[in-house]
Amino acid sequence: MRLTKLTLKNFAPFADGEMDFPAVEGEDTEGLAEVHLFTGENGTGKTRVLAALMGALGNLNPLQDRVRQDSGAEIEVWGKTVGKTTLSSYEGSWGYRNGAEDPAKPSFPIQHDIAFALAGTSIALLDDVKVSAGAEIKPARVHETLNISGSVGGVGILQRLMNLRMQVALERDANGAATQGRMTSCLTQLEQAISTISGKSFSIVVKPGREIRLMAMWGDVELYFSELPDGMRSLLNWLAGWVVLQAEHYDEAEAPLNEPVVLILDEPENHLHPAWQRRVLPAVQKLFPKAQMFVVTHSPFVVSSLNVGWIHKFTRNSQGRVEIEPPKAASRGDSYMTAVQEVLDLAEWFDPETEQEIADFEAALDKAYENNGSSVNEMRRKADKLAQRSQEVTNLVMGLVAQFDRTAAAREKSVN
Repeated sequence: MRLTKLTLKNFAPFADGEMDFPAVEGEDTEGLAEVHLFTGENGTGKTRVLAALMGALGNLNPLQDRVRQDSGAEIEVWGKTVGKTTLSSYEGSWGYRNGAEDPAKPSFPIQHDIAFALAGTSIALLDDVKVSAGAEIKPARVHETLNISGSVGGVGILQRLMNLRMQVALERDANGAATQGRMTSCLTQLEQAISTISGKSFSIVVKPGREIRLMAMWGDVELYFSELPDGMRSLLNWLAGWVVLQAEHYDEAEAPLNEPVVLILDEPENHLHPAWQRRVLPAVQKLFPKAQMFVVTHSPFVVSSLNVGWIHKFTRNSQGRVEIEPPKAASRGDSYMTAVQEVLDLAEWFDPETEQEIADFEAALDKAYENNGSSVNEMRRKADKLAQRSQEVTNLVMGLVAQFDRTAAAREKSVN
């Protein structure tokens, strides 16, 4: 299944118009997911577009939360199945009209068996929970699999990982070490992707005992999931979630991760060091080679890491409405400076005094993430001082503060 076009009318903050999602072509695209990267300032509606796509794919809640009542907003998402697929054939569009039902295009999403889709966010962290050997778990509902505000698949990802690990053990008993089974392949590919992103070997192991525990072997250290750094727990939340949910959905496929899927990801850079940010998209493109991905990012490291795919730039016109530029093909070898200047529209370079103040702010931000006490006030004081400098500095600092606030809110919500 591929989504091919999105049309928007009366949907703030956008000017009426459409987005095209062209396919990637060429020999160098073989074995890589098709990626559409959305970039633009805060408030230009990038996540609203993700919500529109999720509405078409089965979860209307994020879209309805972002549409003003009786606004007359009209949204249409076009899609079709292509190539060899185990899914039913489909070509057409899904239409949504706020305040009135359009009989010609009712607001029913594309059927789940035609368009399998998953969404994720880097804000939520994978938590330790009790797991059992071979425990049954209910299939995740669509509002859990298409979710950019919390854990992918609800609270069951760790148990699903446990079940996957048990299936791997059964496959190895049945087939021997020389033959890699379906579930073994899924787990191996996940572990290889995380190893590539983090720069150290990673594997998921079962800790036997009175209480069975699922643990992570990272480098030469065995850790509980709660002991992993937030960047790793953030990555595992959506990436491991995607792997186990796709393995469940394509439970009869020879290679479940090679089946078609639409993947939606909001700001993968949260919690990640730049070294990880530059590796995440290429690793995921290889992990899900038949996927079509829609990714929102503010990171020049993520933007410059995309060699095969499309960049969609969101900008405001003179009337304050957001227009989406025609997609630009990603090019190999672009530097971070090119991404900052040409894609993210940040053209200034800082003087030494500003650089030092930014470094001081980032150190305060790190402390604020570790301790929500007085260090948060110190971080905000430094942010306010920096915001009196250039607009570029303001955009940078306020973007990081906004990211901190979203993370803090998500943590508070998970605790409550």
